[in-house]
Amino acid sequence: MSADTHPGLYEFFTHSDCDGAIGLNMCRKVADELETLLPDIESVAPPDTGHIPRAGGYVEVTKRFIARCRAAADAGEPLTFG
Repeated sequence: MSADTHPGLYEFFTHSDCDGAIGLNMCRKVADELETLLPDIESVAPPDTGHIPRAGGYVEVTKRFIARCRAAADAGEPLTFG
């Protein structure tokens, strides 16, 4: 994976999860590329500990993040963290 081959996933995996923003033009790419991974995420059984399982599991958390990316893109705004 690289910024050239998978710009959305590259942005997602290299971005801070606690501050900054994902730019408007990148939000839809992140959403589209994460969406293609949902079947693979569903097939993996990660440990059932921590905040992700309490928030509904990896699939549900990923779906909510995708929805937030799409909502930001539709609103013409970056997705901000912090």
